[in-house]
Amino acid sequence: FFFQAEDGIRDYKVTGVQTCALPIYNHRANWMMASILDAAGETDAAIELAERSIRSNPITQVFSDLAGARTLQGDDAVAERMLRRGLELQRERLGPEHKSVLATVGDLAVSLRHQGRLDEAASLCAESLDAMRREMGEADPTTLSARLIIAAAASARGDLAAAEEAAAAALKTAREKGRPTEAVAVNATVILAEVRSEEHTSELQSPCNLVCRLLLEKK
Repeated sequence: FFFQAEDGIRDYKVTGVQTCALPIYNHRANWMMASILDAAGETDAAIELAERSIRSNPITQVFSDLAGARTLQGDDAVAERMLRRGLELQRERLGPEHKSVLATVGDLAVSLRHQGRLDEAASLCAESLDAMRREMGEADPTTLSARLIIAAAASARGDLAAAEEAAAAALKTAREKGRPTEAVAVNATVILAEVRSEEHTSELQSPCNLVCRLLLEKK
């Protein structure tokens, strides 16, 4: 397997992949080949091509795409590595408040939450939430996801009132601006169910029963 590098043609010898040459300025080709290389187990080479894609077109979400595939494979550590590298490069070229940068922040926060590092995820979201609201809008899925991560962290700390208020407000915003995405609806409902089950510990107020009731209330 070959791709065009600054120092000429580089051979990664990936079995079963056709030989080709990529111009370094073509970010779409770099993105595509980064995905192929990562799937073939050549992660470092994939990251190098993804870096070139970002350098030629900083708004591209190539690292989020690669990280999403890694998350599906259960490889959260590599997914986090990719997202942090992509965020670093985007911040250098676009500044901290560009929409593409904020989208990557949101993806990294979701990755951290998926790993059980909820406090880190919430802290990252809190740092960028004002910019998300201003640049992406209150009802943008990235903004809503950040608000719900912060709400989940509040619930985990035992601050049930803050968690309930934040989750309910996020769900209300989503409903007012249009039909909420499935992820927003489910995450908000689960947080509200957890909070209310803590407030009412009887069997009838179990998280499972409350999720069912809250989902029925939405219809």
